[in-house]
Amino acid sequence: MADKTHMQRAGRVISVTTSVIAIALIVAAIMWGATILKDAIANKQKANKSSAQQQNQAPADAVAAIKSTSINSPSYPGGYVSLIAIVTPYSLCNIAVHYQPGLAGPTLDQKTSNDIGQVSWSWIVSKDTQVGSWPVYLTCEVNNTKASSSVNLEVNNQ
Repeated sequence: MADKTHMQRAGRVISVTTSVIAIALIVAAIMWGATILKDAIANKQKANKSSAQQQNQAPADAVAAIKSTSINSPSYPGGYVSLIAIVTPYSLCNIAVHYQPGLAGPTLDQKTSNDIGQVSWSWIVSKDTQVGSWPVYLTCEVNNTKASSSVNLEVNNQ
């Protein structure tokens, strides 16, 4: 009788163990399926982007606009300056800094704004720059439309 009871308990342990393994396999399959579904949704969303965005180009109807500019001013001769602008996404932008006559401003590269329209430059104010207020010009172009803006860079003594 004791052997029969022992075998019944062992059978229940095996049954419970088998059930736990089955549940673990079901949970793993659900998680794996959720991962596959999540990846499929992400891939579908990527595929739905416009071809212009996939090619890092502005949509054909985009018009150049400069929405905001920010410059860390005042600065000083030998100091660092950064200008950040929010413009039409994928605009081709140029910046020009004009110090006093006879002193060339920095040569700054033409840049293309990113997919949210952000573009930025950093440079060092020439040590020969006089104290004063100097214009910084920003021009952006997209789809044969142009937008321009300017801000003043205040240069003080250190």
